[in-house]
Amino acid sequence: MDDFLKQAIAFLIVLGPLVMLHELGHFLIAKRAGIRVLEFGLGFPPRARRLWRGMGRLRIGSEWVHTPRNFKFPAALAEGASVEVRAAEAKGRLMLTALEVVDPDRPGAITTPLKQGAGSDVSLRGEVAYFDPGTEYTLNWLPIGGFVRMLGEEDPSAPDSFAAAPKRSRIAVLLAGPGMNVIAAFVIFTAAFMLGQLVVDDFDVAIGAVVPGSPAEQAGLVPGMVVLAVEGIPVDAPDALTDYTHAHLGQVIELTVRDAEGAVRQIGVLARAQPPDGQGPMGVTIGAQAISYRVVYNSLPEAASKGLNMTGDAVYRLVSLPSQLMAGTIAPSEARPVGPAGIAQLASYAFEASVEQQVWFPLLNMAGVISIALAVTNLLPLPALDGGRLVFVLIEAIRGKRIAPEKEALVHFAGMMFLLALAVLITIQDVSNPIPNPF
Repeated sequence: MDDFLKQAIAFLIVLGPLVMLHELGHFLIAKRAGIRVLEFGLGFPPRARRLWRGMGRLRIGSEWVHTPRNFKFPAALAEGASVEVRAAEAKGRLMLTALEVVDPDRPGAITTPLKQGAGSDVSLRGEVAYFDPGTEYTLNWLPIGGFVRMLGEEDPSAPDSFAAAPKRSRIAVLLAGPGMNVIAAFVIFTAAFMLGQLVVDDFDVAIGAVVPGSPAEQAGLVPGMVVLAVEGIPVDAPDALTDYTHAHLGQVIELTVRDAEGAVRQIGVLARAQPPDGQGPMGVTIGAQAISYRVVYNSLPEAASKGLNMTGDAVYRLVSLPSQLMAGTIAPSEARPVGPAGIAQLASYAFEASVEQQVWFPLLNMAGVISIALAVTNLLPLPALDGGRLVFVLIEAIRGKRIAPEKEALVHFAGMMFLLALAVLITIQDVSNPIPNPF
């Protein structure tokens, strides 16, 4: 299968559901908080078709009437219109059965709210004081997760808009998306441990990539060679060789290696004291090459415990990344930002590893890590992200009044343009300099 096609499929399989769960978190809490949700879209626009419209409601005087799913409203229906309504009692509320927009100036028309009937059949006449046709559920052409469109995200003029909701409700809605991703990661990690993890019982320390022109290439090291010892000391883990090399910079160290034909020999390699950026002292990568392995399955309690630890560890590693970079405990090359193309590459590598190992663990583990990354990234205090919107709510709480909606909208628009430009630059980097396969 073509690499691009594999990456596209892996991207949609992994990232699509995670973005959808993120938006579902916003949607559920917004509904719970009484915020009007105009649209919940599967995929991104342009729209392919409307799937259905959910239950809505309208108010005539003091009477609330709920509207059935996919009810066909008259084109002239709007707040302020005069209507005649028939409704039925259902589960303690009035459910609309028929509606007609009428001319309030016609002879005999009733313009003040009037309720007639009792029991299960009720007639209402009057002016519509509030109208919510219900959330539209749509299918869109770009199959990348989904989106939630709420009423008045920066405009508080409508009483049931997002911007008009209490601060605690807006904070809850904004945190719900990242929160859903964290919950999803925990569930995914738990499932990964339950469905089986490949555990290496024994391995060799082997040479991975060899940098052209490096001391390793000049000495005759080639990928796949097994490192048995360094200066006569047995090597039982990649870290043992790495630590010894860094402790003897500027010296020629003797490696005992076994090549692909099984021949054992000694090779002297210079451990450079000042290697070029992105290269190690010898100019090679060192890894563990499995000799024997087995699949380990965990019970639900064991898997949940490991899943919780994995979730916490993933959150900690991402949150502590800036401090680790400043402290020099990780190299900048290990913390490169990843865009959509990079996510597609990682998802494709994980998918291939799952197929090769015949276990779901690599793919599910990668999906869990990406879900945590989505949560943490969205909480960054940047305009247009959930974290940026939270900053405006916190400023409002401190100042005692909100920033003008038009100014907030302008900041978020500028932030969105910046993020789109950044995404383009990162994508160019991911395509021109693909992420190495970590599996």
